Amino acid sequence: MASVGLPACPPLPEKPIKCLGQYSVNAKKSGTMGEAFEKTLEDLRKLPNVVSVDPFVKPGDKVVGVQDGMPTWIADITVEKETAEEALAYVQKLEAEMEQPIF
Repeated sequence: MASVGLPACPPLPEKPIKCLGQYSVNAKKSGTMGEAFEKTLEDLRKLPNVVSVDPFVKPGDKVVGVQDGMPTWIADITVEKETAEEALAYVQKLEAEMEQPIF
């Protein structure tokens, strides 16, 4: 675009347009993902400032916890807040409080 006179560097906003926090959730223990996992994800999706919750496993799948090897990523959570720090803190809080019905 610069070859035809269009600016190559768009102007930057004074503050970020959006501040997102993203977390790929690991299984807390090894076992089989329970049926309640779908409700857990749906409940997360209903929370304020949650942009998306995407599962990587489904009920009945075998998962590995960190104590037994490379943990399985079970879901991805993305949130939006006023600042990057707030977004990171919020998504980490959601991960820490997330119910994992693994049996």
